[in-house]
Amino acid sequence: MSADAVNALFELGGSVMVWLNVIALYRDKQVRGVRAWPITFFTMWGCWNLYYYPHLAQWYSFFGGVSITLANIIWVAQLFYYSRPHPRSSCACADGVDPYCSRHGGA
Repeated sequence: MSADAVNALFELGGSVMVWLNVIALYRDKQVRGVRAWPITFFTMWGCWNLYYYPHLAQWYSFFGGVSITLANIIWVAQLFYYSRPHPRSSCACADGVDPYCSRHGGA
């Protein structure tokens, strides 16, 4: 198995893990215990790899890199989106006003 194929498997394996995070964050709609800056760094590295792999003729790695970089971009966007302050609504939930109240179509 070529080094390109092995690297592509790591890219794809990482991609599956990040896509699971994307799905979980979409479902939960809240960020807890995660910082956006480390994943932002790895997203930028992924963008670099999309430029770099073709110059090395590592096409398997490139296609694996497309998936993980796309997943990272979406996850970073979600992290920033769900971390921002949300305006309060007129919900009268027992735990206070919550725009993501499950009784009102939220999380």
